[in-house]
Amino acid sequence: MTEKLADRLLGVILRISSWLGWAALLLMLLLGTFDVIGTFFFGKAIVGAFELAEAALAVVMFLGLVHVQAARGHIVVDLVTGKLSGKMAQLSDCVALLGTAAALYLIARQTWPLMIESWRIHEVASGSFNFPIYPVKTLVCLGATAATVVAAIQFLQSATRLFQDNHGDAA
Repeated sequence: MTEKLADRLLGVILRISSWLGWAALLLMLLLGTFDVIGTFFFGKAIVGAFELAEAALAVVMFLGLVHVQAARGHIVVDLVTGKLSGKMAQLSDCVALLGTAAALYLIARQTWPLMIESWRIHEVASGSFNFPIYPVKTLVCLGATAATVVAAIQFLQSATRLFQDNHGDAA
């Protein structure tokens, strides 16, 4: 029952982050395309295109982090862990997920005060085109937080499997 709830929560998180990430990527694509066309054919660049693309890139990266964690797609050096089997492999997986969840938590924890302060002052990007930056910081914060939640769910599932298997061996 709890595993179904965790899978449902993970599905919702992945769908929302995917939609928002693709929207930011589409914005980057359109900005880049129209900026190049405008500069090449009309001699006029889109004002603030670079700053908007930078903000969209941050959103894509942090929302993409959710999907990387869900797919367990981080770089892994399996020189030692590849030789493990059974309980040691499960324990190694559990410890790695705990470390990942802790690292992502530290990243997410740092983004929350920045996001809150950005909303408080209604922060805008400085440059040739001043646009609100607080929605961007919100998406970055939510992406880091969602990646942390995904890693925590994966850790709990891994620990549950580890201890369920231990309980089954004792019987």
